[in-house]
Amino acid sequence: MDSFRILFASHSGKIESKEIAYHDTREIFENGKVVGYTGDPRALFELQNQKVCYDFLKSRIIEKEPLSIPLILEIHRILTAGVYDERRYLRPGCNYCGDPAPNNEEGKTCREAGSAKSFRAKVLNNEVWAVHQRAYKKHFARTRKRTMRRAEFEVWEQKSEQFREEALAQYDQTAATEERQKIVDKLTEELNKV
Repeated sequence: MDSFRILFASHSGKIESKEIAYHDTREIFENGKVVGYTGDPRALFELQNQKVCYDFLKSRIIEKEPLSIPLILEIHRILTAGVYDERRYLRPGCNYCGDPAPNNEEGKTCREAGSAKSFRAKVLNNEVWAVHQRAYKKHFARTRKRTMRRAEFEVWEQKSEQFREEALAQYDQTAATEERQKIVDKLTEELNKV
């Protein structure tokens, strides 16, 4: 079992970073440290987190603990610990304030940076949002090319938001992948014919 977890973590690490080698993974799993590594330290955090997660899950697998949302959230917390630096987006204790966001060359406020980050996460994690965003960009481009008037775009925008909200409500109530795909396909069709 030990060789499997090292090999699995090594291959997983290779997907994220070509710099990580099998012997680096083995060193982390067996000794808890790596000597002479010159790559991205984030890869080492990810490997260490996998080791901690394996140890966390071992007893739960033996006990045949059922999969639950709290368990999945704890696994996610373990796997991402120390990997993402939230300070790049918001100040500690900052709740979308109007002050300049730290490390932000574009001159955005915390509110703007946090809002943009939240929106990008929605689009990346939900196919309904992604379809709507693609259609929005396509239709907005038409106003730039002057093949669609601004007033036509605004009418389309209102209808598209209604379609999106209806699709989101259905999507969130459906767990089956096939049904979700049907919802996404129907939304794509509606957004492109309007």
